Amino acid sequence: MCAVLPPKPARSMKAAPLGRKHYNNHKKIALRACREAASRNFRTQLG
Repeated sequence: MCAVLPPKPARSMKAAPLGRKHYNNHKKIALRACREAASRNFRTQLG
């Protein structure tokens, strides 16, 4: 698994309502990049 995610901003979430939204957005982007990299590695391993 790739752990490209930043630590969850628990304390700053209350201070900044943007915190959670930004974190979720980053998570989505990181997961997509992770999946693409994984599939690329998989393909190169196969052939």
